[in-house]
Amino acid sequence: TQVAAVGANVLTYNVDGLTANTQYTFNVYATDAAGNVSAAGSVTFTTKAPVVTDKTALNEAIARAAALESADSYTEASYQAVVEALAAANLVAGNNSATQKEVNAAAEALNSAINRLRKIVTVTGAVKDRNQRPVAGATVILMPLMGQANPPTTVTDENGVYIFPNAEENDDSGWILWAEKNGVSSKIVYNVLVEDKKIILVPDIIFEDEIPSVNKSTLEMVLNLA
Repeated sequence: TQVAAVGANVLTYNVDGLTANTQYTFNVYATDAAGNVSAAGSVTFTTKAPVVTDKTALNEAIARAAALESADSYTEASYQAVVEALAAANLVAGNNSATQKEVNAAAEALNSAINRLRKIVTVTGAVKDRNQRPVAGATVILMPLMGQANPPTTVTDENGVYIFPNAEENDDSGWILWAEKNGVSSKIVYNVLVEDKKIILVPDIIFEDEIPSVNKSTLEMVLNLA
């Protein structure tokens, strides 16, 4: 059966539709301008079995990404990493020629991005003295337990209330919070532990001359993580 006739100077030809694990013999003839036909040049080969890749883990990672909460639930950078990894994973999932190594790498990258997602939470509470009077105008600093170069800060209002509306969830045991006012920092910094999305902490935060009627005031921070 003639497979094809090609033009002059054509040195290669792709044959489609062959059966896997099957031996084939091809005879190649050359014809010159005068119509003279050469003797056959034969080549025999056996086709290989198709490569089957297991995309189970990749598909599970893609489904896991699809089940995530909306983008505004996470920090922009961590969510964008998932978006990019998901796009790459979908390309590999739809590529029938993808190798198992490529499939595994795409699944690992997507799962890794999902695991590194950081949720945005709201930390709010109040700074008060021992007599439950609000401390207005105090700067409150929120820092992850492992530290941060430029931790977020906010200032208490007239009711001594502060709020961090876009605090980033962290993998540590919690945050460190302290307050400052009039150039005086609290002498004691407390670890804020997270449990069941509610934080109630009663530390002693000492300010010099913070409140006129008390030389050293015991401040109470009642924190709620929403």
